[in-house]
Amino acid sequence: MMWLFVTIAYLMYISDKSDASPKASMDVGEIVCYHGYPYEEHEVVRDDSYYLTMQRIPHGRDNPGSMSTSHEAEAQGSSMFYPPPKPTDLLQHGLVLEGSNCLTNLPNSSLGFILTDTGYDVWIRNSQGNSWLQKHEDFHEMAMYDLPATINYILQKTGQEQLYYVAYSQGTITGFIAFSSIPELDRKIKMFFALASITTSSNMKSPLVRVFDLPKWLVKRFYKLPVANTIPLRQKGYVEVAWATVTFEEWYNHRVSRTQAATPMNSTDAIKQNKAINPETFMNVSQIICHRGYPSEEYEVLTHDGYFVSLNRIPHGRENPGNKGAKPVVFLQHGVFGEGSHWVENLANNSLGFILADSGYDVWLGNSRGTSWSRRHQHLSADQVEFWDFSFHEMAMYDLPAMIDFVLQKTGQKQIYYVGYSQGCTIAFIAFSSMPELAQKIKMFFALAPAVIIKHAKSPIMKMSFLLDRKFKMFQLLLGRTDASLWMRKLWRFLPELCRHPLLHKPCANLFFLLGGYNEKNLNMTRLDVYTSHYPDGTSVKNMIHWAQVMKSGEFKAFDYGSENPAMYHQETPPSYQVEEMPVPTAVWSGGQDWAIDSRDVRLLLPRITHLITYGHIPDWNHWDFIWGLDAPRRLYSSILELMKGSK
Repeated sequence: MMWLFVTIAYLMYISDKSDASPKASMDVGEIVCYHGYPYEEHEVVRDDSYYLTMQRIPHGRDNPGSMSTSHEAEAQGSSMFYPPPKPTDLLQHGLVLEGSNCLTNLPNSSLGFILTDTGYDVWIRNSQGNSWLQKHEDFHEMAMYDLPATINYILQKTGQEQLYYVAYSQGTITGFIAFSSIPELDRKIKMFFALASITTSSNMKSPLVRVFDLPKWLVKRFYKLPVANTIPLRQKGYVEVAWATVTFEEWYNHRVSRTQAATPMNSTDAIKQNKAINPETFMNVSQIICHRGYPSEEYEVLTHDGYFVSLNRIPHGRENPGNKGAKPVVFLQHGVFGEGSHWVENLANNSLGFILADSGYDVWLGNSRGTSWSRRHQHLSADQVEFWDFSFHEMAMYDLPAMIDFVLQKTGQKQIYYVGYSQGCTIAFIAFSSMPELAQKIKMFFALAPAVIIKHAKSPIMKMSFLLDRKFKMFQLLLGRTDASLWMRKLWRFLPELCRHPLLHKPCANLFFLLGGYNEKNLNMTRLDVYTSHYPDGTSVKNMIHWAQVMKSGEFKAFDYGSENPAMYHQETPPSYQVEEMPVPTAVWSGGQDWAIDSRDVRLLLPRITHLITYGHIPDWNHWDFIWGLDAPRRLYSSILELMKGSK
């Protein structure tokens, strides 16, 4: 044993002689201040009364004046156009580590400092059981309690709607568990960066973690310990998602059985193997655009009534980045329960947004209030009922003018092309007929399946509104008073994973067909996971009540407040929208198998369009073919491009 004592003595000797880094004994705050950065420390209380500690580096050393939160912008005046708030990052350490691990190198090689110097508001979270939080828990509780409390606190403090989550090792596990189990938390994450994810142990080589190589009698000593079970999310790599809490025994046996079953597949087995889920399933609009190799920009616009609505931009195509000079601008507006991703969810040669960009247009995608990307207000939170006091009327009178004016100001153009789908047409007919100065800014209006008159809808889902009481109290009883899509999203949360299986393609497609009509041959079944992950998106219960009123009355009118109509409109009944007064050149298309917007209703609308330049009817199309149809480029998008080209 003499060699051991000699080694220890030598190590003690050289440690006394060496010049240790001054940061060796510093905590997070001392390290941050040591390098000259601003530092804040925050405590947040969990639902079960435990306190969590967080550190914040609000800005870099060289950009202290660049802190731009929504609150600061509002204090300087409510100008319609100003940059979005400073983006926020949350950094989460790994197993047996704590927050200082992202700061221990020099500033130019420590992620925390690099992000702050790049213009981000950086928050560092400490998990239970480390030096900052001496309450020991498993990572399941960290995910279900710590992470939601932390994220909600940061968003409330910064005034943001979303943040970036950067996690290392065990930090990725808590992210996967929380974001897959809590949909409302998942929507608050703009992007999740998983560094060295350890959600599976299939290929670990370290002798310290090779628990599956241990004797069975020893493993049994851990059987009652709780762990998070995992199910595979992708076929590529080792990315998995936490699904439920189980015992170590169940998890161990599951992993051993999977390892033993991992035998090579022949070609027949490979064909039967389930298709990997499409990566766009978990992407937002900007990520989808970048995934396809296109440039992406994001903007936020303040409306006159205090809502912030987001815009996505594809400034040019993949092959023409060097084209100089102003490009013609096209504005694309989604339908009800949709958002901007409608226009980019198919492959690049089958998505109108990408086709227009590759054809030389500057493409902008609108996101109406209430969607996942437009849930901020100057004074209200999306958790408040007052935030959801809007219908398509407010989208037309406030959102659309703010977005169009911003696009024109940003591009320097005088006019734009407007393409609306379903409710995207509704708000255009209202806005362009009510505001002549806005109508002058529209070069041409392309109305795809316009939702204006709804007398002949065949969809059994839409017909349900006729079973409700006259004052639509049942709507609020069933859907609440805020986001009308909440119950649907809870029911649909498992569909993206399920719908990638070929055997479930038809049942999944039928969910869309029940609403919009059947046309199975024209739907890309391999994209159902993408479609179900982005639809339905958010809108207000009041908006759905307004649509139910339109369906029941058969008239295109403002919201009916009943006995409050005289106070709102100075008349007993709500005023009708004067579509005839819209001066914009308009092209209209309808589908013969559209169960939502029947072609008979579209034909009733046509005589009211003063400047109708063309009407196209596609007999075999349903409601979804306008955005997802496999033959849409040939049968519709080519016609739109021809009309645009002819109007230049």
